[in-house]
Amino acid sequence: MRVFSSGICSRVGAGALRWLAVGFIALLAGCNGSGDSGSSDPGASNNTPPPAPTLTGVAAIGSPIVGGTVIVKGASGNPITISTDANGTYTATLTGLNGPYILELSGGTVKGASNTLVLHSVAPGAGRANITTFSEMLVAAQLRADPAAFFQSVGTAGGGTTTSFTAANLTSAANVVSQFSASMGVNISAFANFLTLEFQAIAGNPFDLVLEALRTAFTTNNTTLAAVRTQLIAGATSFTGGGSGGSGGGGGGGSAGGTGTGAQCNELITSGTYNLDYTLRMVANTAGASTTTQTPTTQTLRVVEGSFQGEAALMHEVTQNGRVLSRTYYSVGASDYGLMGTESFDPATGAATTTTTYSPRPRYPRTISLGQKVTNAYRFTVTGTASAVTDVTEEVTFAAKENVTVPAGTFTNVCKFVGLTNQRTTTLGISVDARNESTSWIGNGLARAIAAIKLQTNTTMTTLGIGTTTTTNTELIAATVNGTTLP
Repeated sequence: MRVFSSGICSRVGAGALRWLAVGFIALLAGCNGSGDSGSSDPGASNNTPPPAPTLTGVAAIGSPIVGGTVIVKGASGNPITISTDANGTYTATLTGLNGPYILELSGGTVKGASNTLVLHSVAPGAGRANITTFSEMLVAAQLRADPAAFFQSVGTAGGGTTTSFTAANLTSAANVVSQFSASMGVNISAFANFLTLEFQAIAGNPFDLVLEALRTAFTTNNTTLAAVRTQLIAGATSFTGGGSGGSGGGGGGGSAGGTGTGAQCNELITSGTYNLDYTLRMVANTAGASTTTQTPTTQTLRVVEGSFQGEAALMHEVTQNGRVLSRTYYSVGASDYGLMGTESFDPATGAATTTTTYSPRPRYPRTISLGQKVTNAYRFTVTGTASAVTDVTEEVTFAAKENVTVPAGTFTNVCKFVGLTNQRTTTLGISVDARNESTSWIGNGLARAIAAIKLQTNTTMTTLGIGTTTTTNTELIAATVNGTTLP
């Protein structure tokens, strides 16, 4: 949770269906007028049947679903069963099965863990049908009934039929899913064809990042796919709340500025590549003197598995102009994660400059609930071209979930954190004490890749008994992430 760590907060300042193509050429082998056309069979090359139509797609939820079982049912014919491969891809040969089609995926694994979701998708005919959380939402919106129950009834006496899965109806349902997702903070306007989109479920793929953002949005909004599906079945076109919290700015009621859409936040990014173009404006005031800094920044955040000092870690790597600026390493558990260390590099040469280690490692919950306070006490040691030892005590409280307006626009369902940090840094025998009070607003979806939408701090630094207080106000002026303009 970058808002918790001064080492990470520093980034704020630094800154239509694809149908099977069965092409054929009519080979005309007529008489040449002589009456003796040779000994070849005049029908041999004209009786080859065209290839059977197929249905293909990718099963993914932010990562591929490997080894999942896919069953395809149609308007008539026997169901077909196939499996997804190591990339989450399936291909069904539709011999004897007529469309429109409905698909169900179950089982398999996601990142080595058992997949517990049962997902559905649909197609008006042969071509492509991805199986994702978005497709599950689409089927629920189209049917206005439970997709699993409907799927089971198809092919039974008096059961459901697939005739309603026309291209027009699916386009309408996709529009509902797009609107509903936006109300949860996930913008899929660039992926209106998510059902038939060709993509790879790999880190950094733009649509895979959106799938990951939706998975995070379920946690952020304190809801589940099942709860969202229920709302879509009921005809909802926007999210209306998903869980605990019923008072105050972050709960179900709250002020006009609140979202009322859940009471949890999850800020750690665990996979993907994020191309960032953003501008932050910081106004600082020290002893009545005010300065304003506003610098456009283009960076790439890459989140991959790595190692730190011989230990497996999740790595956040920031690059700019083709050079690595920093690497931050985390140890990630089932319910929390720890800050292991950071590495800094010279932006001009790419040479390593400093390494920071933490002892004990500060730990933070992967999901934090409204009103929850996190406290840590630790020491971080900087070595390299600069050296220092800093002792820190910190507490951070998830204070509210609310809408916040900055020059870049109005961001919804934003997590507001209030923090207090006391630290003493010792360099060459001289100690500097700092007390920092901060309020930060962390966005959801792709906005999480930006360190903060808004940050306010009040910092008092004391050296040799002399104190200086600086207040800052930092706001997001403009931002795009992977080509998507925020908010």
